[in-house]
Amino acid sequence: MSRFASLARAFARDERGLETVEYAVMTALVVAGIVMALVSLGGSLNTRYGETESVIGVN
Repeated sequence: MSRFASLARAFARDERGLETVEYAVMTALVVAGIVMALVSLGGSLNTRYGETESVIGVN
């Protein structure tokens, strides 16, 4: 049991790879923000395009 406890403590203190996880989370948040902005902007652009299309008389 002592060997397991020492391995568990060593695992808890090990910080290798932590930066990678932090960067992955940060990247995921940035991508989610970009996707949300594009979805919001996409609806607005679609509406504006439809208005312009009706004024020009396309269709």
